Amino acid sequence: NDPALKGFSAICGAVDLNASPSLRQSTPESLLIDGPSALENLRRLTPSLPEEKRGGPAEGDFEGLPQALLIAGRLDPIADDSIEVFRRWRRAGGDVRCILVPEAVHGFNRMPTALAGKTNRFARQWMRTIIAPVAEEPP
Repeated sequence: NDPALKGFSAICGAVDLNASPSLRQSTPESLLIDGPSALENLRRLTPSLPEEKRGGPAEGDFEGLPQALLIAGRLDPIADDSIEVFRRWRRAGGDVRCILVPEAVHGFNRMPTALAGKTNRFARQWMRTIIAPVAEEPP
């Protein structure tokens, strides 16, 4: 809840360290993320965390956070992470938008495709609208 933080944006964000339902149901054939391997990696991470932090950022306090933009590919095995954060952010009264991009896989925005370009332009424009009012404030 830092007043200097004006907004938050995540594309294909992984925030559920307990593994979201979509990741648990994914198979080794999932594009770019091997679901079973990802689950094993999460299991290796969480024992080192205190009990109250094992759920990861998805279980955090969303009260008083700035506006947010979450973008995920509908075919991404961790798409549920974005959906759950959206729900929690919204329940906390936050200004949050979640976009699920059809036919997009994990990391699609880093691929040399028209869809990636369009998504990245949209996210950059959203960020500009957040940053612009800050830039105009007097020092």
